[in-house]
Amino acid sequence: AEAAATANLDYLVVHARNAEQKSRAKPTWEAIGEIKQAVLSSDVKIIGNGNVTNKLDMEKMMNSTNCDGVMVGRSAMNNPWSLRDCSRNDGNVLLPTMDELEASIQEYMIWSENRPAYLSRYKPFHDENFNRLRRELLHSASRK
Repeated sequence: AEAAATANLDYLVVHARNAEQKSRAKPTWEAIGEIKQAVLSSDVKIIGNGNVTNKLDMEKMMNSTNCDGVMVGRSAMNNPWSLRDCSRNDGNVLLPTMDELEASIQEYMIWSENRPAYLSRYKPFHDENFNRLRRELLHSASRK
């Protein structure tokens, strides 16, 4: 934190887990708050990261750590629409339409075809999440 404050940084992204924990351990948001406190006397903006999956998580992180912003990783990969309600104040979650989901899957498939290393590592992960999201949307549509 001290190095960040004296290095003339504009932003510092703080991931609330260490490399060994990966995504298996619960993130330690307190560490984000501690780093924010340590750089208060500088102009460095602290961006928190770790298990933010929706607007409520974003608000909790920002309120509990006083971070200046939030970076989202895995949840945006799982569901690119997971945070599109962040700017709304009515409490509604905006799920994608089936057309949006299908267009996104098509775009993803075209993009990933020329990336064999990516496909071997991430395609099963994305396939699982697209299928889960499709099931959720179909279930939601059937209840209307």
